Amino acid sequence: MRNNKRRGHYNRRKRHSKKYYFKKFIRNTLVTFMVMLTFFVGVSLVLILASKIKDKENNGIEIYTADTDYDKALDDVDIITDYRMSGKEYVVLDAGHGGKDTGAIVDDIYEKDINLPVTLYLRDILVENGVSVILTRSTDTFIELEERAQIANDAEATMFVSIHCNYYEDDSDISGLECYYYPDDVDSLCFATDILDIVNSNGVTIGRKTVAEDLSVLRNTNMRAVLIELGYMSNSTNLKQLQDEDFQIELAYEIAEGIINNLTENDD
Repeated sequence: MRNNKRRGHYNRRKRHSKKYYFKKFIRNTLVTFMVMLTFFVGVSLVLILASKIKDKENNGIEIYTADTDYDKALDDVDIITDYRMSGKEYVVLDAGHGGKDTGAIVDDIYEKDINLPVTLYLRDILVENGVSVILTRSTDTFIELEERAQIANDAEATMFVSIHCNYYEDDSDISGLECYYYPDDVDSLCFATDILDIVNSNGVTIGRKTVAEDLSVLRNTNMRAVLIELGYMSNSTNLKQLQDEDFQIELAYEIAEGIINNLTENDD
């Protein structure tokens, strides 16, 4: 009997103090809190990353193909050719300046506000003609020169085209389009020449010359690349043209034709 009582004594359920249950409650609460905190931190990081990606897209890093649904700058586009790019080939279009970088200024006219619409018209024309396009910017945003070139390099683009306007205060009589390429880059020289030949054959504006120049976006890109100076803002007649929508669209068509000709030549 004594052993049974002793055994029964040891089998009794241990009673805990209120302090024990309080500590257990606090511990469980902390564990639950840490799990929830980890969850919310993870969700927040995902949202922040998505926001950064979206911000980057808003800065103009966008891809356009014939199947892309986007707000077009042109309602109707003439078909230059039935050209179709193969694989993951892209043409990167770079609207010069933007945001705090206005480019050349004449009175209240900013170069950046000419570069962008011409670039958007050029995008629409190329896309409708089967060319896949990446923009470095599609809005009035500032992008570093090195980043512009990096966008093209990261995409392993086929070609890079930067759109600008010129200004020469020492001689306001100079007007017309010029096409710049990196010195000793034969492929880019041929590309610049193709564009200038189209400009001169169509007669919308004067195609002045191709120019070898060590410019950042030309030096740092790994593909054939040109920088096009659409005209001279220092020339009053040219400046008036550059602000005209019809003139901008005609320039975009000429540049597009030069791009497509060069793509076709290099496909042969």
